[in-house]
Amino acid sequence: MRILALAGKDLKQLFQNKQTILFILVMPVIFTILFGFMFGGTSGGIVEDPRLPVMVIDLDQSAYSQTVLDLIEVSTAIRPVLDEEQGENQLRAEVQDGHLPGLVIIPEGFMAQLTSQEIPTITIVENEDAIAVNLIIENEVRTAYNRMVNAALTAVFSQQAYQESTNFASEIEQQAYHQASIELVLLGWETPPVETRVTKANPVETDTAGNPLGENAFSQASPAMMAQFAIAGLIGAAEMLVSERRSRTMSRMLTTRISKTGILLGHYLAIFTMIFLQLIVLVLFGQFFLKLNYFGQPLATLALITVTAMATGAMGLLIGALAKTSDQAVILSLTPMFIFSGLGGAWLPLEFTSETVQAISKFTPVAWTMQGFKDVLIRGAGLAEVSQPLLALLGFTVVFFALAVWRFRFEGE
Repeated sequence: MRILALAGKDLKQLFQNKQTILFILVMPVIFTILFGFMFGGTSGGIVEDPRLPVMVIDLDQSAYSQTVLDLIEVSTAIRPVLDEEQGENQLRAEVQDGHLPGLVIIPEGFMAQLTSQEIPTITIVENEDAIAVNLIIENEVRTAYNRMVNAALTAVFSQQAYQESTNFASEIEQQAYHQASIELVLLGWETPPVETRVTKANPVETDTAGNPLGENAFSQASPAMMAQFAIAGLIGAAEMLVSERRSRTMSRMLTTRISKTGILLGHYLAIFTMIFLQLIVLVLFGQFFLKLNYFGQPLATLALITVTAMATGAMGLLIGALAKTSDQAVILSLTPMFIFSGLGGAWLPLEFTSETVQAISKFTPVAWTMQGFKDVLIRGAGLAEVSQPLLALLGFTVVFFALAVWRFRFEGE
């Protein structure tokens, strides 16, 4: 009971401090939103097509020109946008002014020329200053154009060869054969005998509605700011421990029935509870306001919250043991926050860092907190799948707590 009473006293003292509220609730929310939009924001609702919009004027309005548009549409770099209102001159001017990435003009007689075994000319209007964009557009448009031309010419040659041996019963049969030949050639482009495939080692899972779990950019920002500001919130706790030693409050505690171990456990319980409540509030904020799927695996989320609070609480006890002044408490709290956050992937996903940084990150609790929560949010991992981050954070708890007990000095020692 004395341990609980001490923890209750600490919590009351901590939450009366406006600085504590600022670091554990206000700033994490602000920075979560800021970093989330830096990484693309939430993708809830309509997702904007990231491909370059290229205007298209189709003067032929034929099956062949439509096939070219269909081939461009499957591009991962550009998307065709048919011109319905503006004229060619206006669109050319907008390209030159940089308001449009490019313009494609499919000439009239495009289909007629191909069926006559002629090679039609397709026009690509570009901005001379946008060299990189021009290369992308030319590559994608030329690829679609060449496939259509080759398919059409192949169909003509195949039709001629077939007609030499067997006459078509009617013009309808001839057209059907020609169209089938084009479709077979295009199908061959889609399914080549040899192809290269790139697969992700950790494929993105979907939720019960079939939506990708990792499409929300806050899947990085939310756990990142939770891990970072859980450490920042230790400033108040560390200052409180320093103040108790300097005011000889701990000396007076030692004259009561509570033991040294009880004092340490009471302070640790207060810090743990503060961080646990902080993480609960931030998870609720992520679930209901940022549309993250923390509740998709509630047991895994709760376990990660618990062990993160345990490890961070033990770190806070260690900081309180090492700091001799309030200034030192601030420095010893902010220094690991910056180092662990930077190396642990809170500011930049570890996938974008070097192998050296990724290896070093394993020695920071932030990296394991990030891995656990991102596994839940992006891959839908359950309790068993996040066992490695859980065990790692428990290991940090033991190390930090043991160091805190070793270094803690009561007044008069």
